Amino acid sequence: MRLAVFSDTHGFADYMVSAARRAQPDMLIHLGDCTRDTSALERALPDIPLRCVRGNCDFAALAPESDIFFAGGVKVFAAHGHRYGVKTSLDALLNSAHFAGAQLVLYGHTHIARIDYPRRHDRRQPRHVRRARARHLRDHRHLPRRRHRRQDTARQAALSGRAGRPRRAPLR
Repeated sequence: MRLAVFSDTHGFADYMVSAARRAQPDMLIHLGDCTRDTSALERALPDIPLRCVRGNCDFAALAPESDIFFAGGVKVFAAHGHRYGVKTSLDALLNSAHFAGAQLVLYGHTHIARIDYPRRHDRRQPRHVRRARARHLRDHRHLPRRRHRRQDTARQAALSGRAGRPRRAPLR
């Protein structure tokens, strides 16, 4: 399943719509800050399901502050992130996702795009739409298929330069 995840659009709905059209997603997700921009997505892509959460700039928005839903058999926890303090730590966000039983965590608020693979959850965070425009809207990300955990660990070890090194005996 292909997801198009947006956050912090701040009125740049045109760029969001063009990126969503190019990505041809199975589901649209807006993680807050100017949820009113989702009306442009609903008009342009009415056949694609849309999920939305409220951000710190969405005063009087009817969207929930967090949402739990299934996307292609994967349980997703979506939140803007400002209530969880994501600019300083992801502990509160991951704790809430853990107790919700989520396998994928989506959040915004920081305006920094990143993909992390912690032990239990995959975290995805979209880039700010204006920054995406500056990069010719290359920000729609494809969710990679997860490989077996051993392969991920071996790949991380190889990337960090630890693969194949003998272990040192502890100093006494």
